[in-house]
Amino acid sequence: MNKRTYSLAVGVIMFIVSIVFFVIPYFLKFDAFFPFMFALVSFILGIGFFFMGFTEK
Repeated sequence: MNKRTYSLAVGVIMFIVSIVFFVIPYFLKFDAFFPFMFALVSFILGIGFFFMGFTEK
């Protein structure tokens, strides 16, 4: 797997992880602060990795 495909795959996985962390507090009925922070960080990392895959030569 080349670096571009790896970056795109990691970006998509981080988007999925951020969605999961956004949804977890709704189903488990607990405070949403820490899952929200994890979701926010993984979303930002996902954007970074996703666009890094487009700019690779």
